This record gives sequence, C-alpha cells and structure tokens, in this order.
Amino acid sequence: MKRLVPALIAPLIATLCSCDEAKTTPVENAAAGWAPITDPGRGFYRHTERRSAADAPPSVETMRTWRADGATLVLRVFYLGEFTRSDIAEEYLKAIGDDFKAVREAGMKAIVRFAYSPSMDAPEEHQAGAELVLRHISQLAPVLAADSDVLHCVQAGFLGAWGEWHSVHPDFRENDGSLAPEPCRRIIHALLEAVPAPVFLQVRTPRQKWMLFDSGAPGAGRVGQHNDCFLASPDDVGTYQDPDGEKLWLETETESLPMGGETCGVSLPRSAGESALRELARFHYNYLNADYHPAVLGSWKDDGTYQEIAARLGHRIRLLEAATSGTGLHLTLRNDGFAAPLYDRTLEYRKPGGKSLTADGFTVRSLKPGIERTITLPDVSAPVEIRFPDPHPRLKERADYALRLANPDVPIDSAGWQTIETTTP
Repeated sequence: MKRLVPALIAPLIATLCSCDEAKTTPVENAAAGWAPITDPGRGFYRHTERRSAADAPPSVETMRTWRADGATLVLRVFYLGEFTRSDIAEEYLKAIGDDFKAVREAGMKAIVRFAYSPSMDAPEEHQAGAELVLRHISQLAPVLAADSDVLHCVQAGFLGAWGEWHSVHPDFRENDGSLAPEPCRRIIHALLEAVPAPVFLQVRTPRQKWMLFDSGAPGAGRVGQHNDCFLASPDDVGTYQDPDGEKLWLETETESLPMGGETCGVSLPRSAGESALRELARFHYNYLNADYHPAVLGSWKDDGTYQEIAARLGHRIRLLEAATSGTGLHLTLRNDGFAAPLYDRTLEYRKPGGKSLTADGFTVRSLKPGIERTITLPDVSAPVEIRFPDPHPRLKERADYALRLANPDVPIDSAGWQTIETTTP
C-alpha cells in the first residue's frame, strides 16, 4: 500500500522520514502551527451597514483586502429607519441587490440583518409595527432569492434596537415588557418563507428559539443562534436566564445549526483566551466579529490564543493521510475546527485533466469537530485532484468559494481543484 500526501508536502516528509515511516506517518498540521486559512463561510467577519439608498455599496477593493487578511464573511446590517410608516422604496431594494453583487465580486458571503433603529429609545416611533414588518419581509423576499448564493445566514432582526429583539415596538411585547409569542412567530415564519432554503436563520437567545417553535416544529431545523455579548458576564448580559440549563441545550443544538456573534466587553476570567477556547468549542462557533470588542480581542493576542481561535472558528479540514490499494484511493480527513461545515458540499475527484466524478455517500457536514473519516475514491490512484465546490451554479467554478484543505502549501487552481501526489514508497 502506498501512502499519499498533498503535493507540496511530500518532499518534506520524504526528507524527514525513512520510506517505512512515510508509509505510516500521517501529515501533521501541528508542524505549521495554527496557520491561517481563507476558507469560505467561517472565521472572523467584518461589520458593515447601509442606512439609505444613497449609501455606496461596500467597496469591493476593501472587501478583497479583508479577504486577503483571512476574512470570508461580512455582516451587512440594513437599517430601514426611513420606512417605519411606508413600504421600502424601490431604490433601497435595488441598493440591497447591488450590495450582494459587490459581496460576490469580492469572493465573500454575507451575514444579513434588517433593523429599523440602532437605539433603544422610543421604539413605537423608531420601529415598524407588526403588519408593516410582514409587508417589508414580502418586499425583501425576491431580493433575497435572487442573491441567495452569497447568503451565509439571515438573522431574525427587524425587532428592537439593532434588530436584537429587545426594546421592541409595542406590537411585539406583552404588558409586562416580555416578547409576545404570536406576533414574533409570524415574523420568523414569514422569514422562513422569504429566505430560500437551505439558507439558515439565526435568533438572539435560546429562549427566543423555544418561544418560536414547539419541539420538532417545521422550520426549527433552519434556525440557529447568534450571541452578541459572548463572554461579557456570567449570563452574557441577558442572553441566558438559566445559563447552566440553556447551555446544556445549546451545545447539542449547535452541532448542526449556525452559531456566531461578537464579544462586547472584558469580564475576567471568563473572557480570557483559554476560557474562550473552551466555550467556542463547546458551542461550535462558526464566526465572530473581527473588530469588537477590541479589548477582548486584544487580550487574546496578548495571551497567545488569538491565532488558534482564528484558525479554528467554523471548520478546518485537513488531510491526515491518503493511501492506494487494489480498490482505489483512501483519503482520511479530520476536522480541527470548532464546528462542522455549515452547508453540505460534494467531494469531486478526477485524474489531472480528466472527467470529474463524485464520491458517493459522502457529506462534508459529517466531518464533525475532532472526527476522522476515511473516504474511498474507487478505481483511481495518485496523482488525483479533489475539490469541495460551492453547490450554487454561480459559484461552483470559483476557488474562493471552494472548501480547501488546511494542510499548508497545498496547490489549488482557479476552479478549486487541489492536487494529491504519491510519496516515495
């Protein structure tokens, strides 16, 4: 049996190991430390906003610079404060589409939120009532459908300050100030209709999810979480009412649903790097804000954990080993990230320049954190090219949207193909 490694790693392994050792020694990611990876749909995101149709779209050049620094996600908050008493203007709807086109041109994906006000003051004046919110969602539906290929997640938004479902319009609250379940359910179900599957939604807290859905209810499997006060206090500034109980639920919930957010203040020892690593892994974090909170992010750089956090947000797939036998090529993959890939992809393979085939029975979402899985590509031997393309036809042939192996120095072409070579037997 021959052992295989990614093409540019093979000479190094051959130099350091005897032939027998090369047959049995897996490729070690640790040799390069937590090297940065620029993989789609994971990592630190950059925050941007639109407040009027007159605002310029996000700069493609700026987003490409962010991408070169490792960011593949941009949070785009669309403030609808001009339209709390009217339909959304056509000019604004067109501007949203222009924003998504810019995101696509830059090779990124968008976390999307719609909100009316960045203030907790006078929600009855600065936010829209229930019927108007529903009408706005119906207006947004064709825009979201047209550019669903660049949607990473759509946050529930619309209600409350910053769209975070607190300090809400009277239509959405009970007399005691708590959220009113029925109008909130109408909003989330309208969003599930407006946002094309399989794109996920996110709500702000576990109890909001419980309020919105009965156990096993249709749509619940498309709604994850975002915690925008991660590590800021014992209950993350009201994110949890029963932290121990809700976290037990959350660690299972986030195995297959999106989890992301931002830090919002230092709260030692909980916000320290080692504590952050434990919680990021426990709750399968997919993304965090690259800019906020600067004191928390700075503390991770100071204590030496920032590089590992950046490397492990979301998925991080590496090739442990590859081997030929009489039945084909066997690839052993491991996920060193905090989360499984959020969206499924096929594994395609081919001989260099040959016909593309698809690995049967393999789903990339089966690569859970810490799990090793061996996939057999029948009747082929090295050299072989593999790729995990974005499933959307617009993006399938673009390397910037292909999931890539985290092994250092693995070549990738413009369509996302990566080459696997043999070592010396």
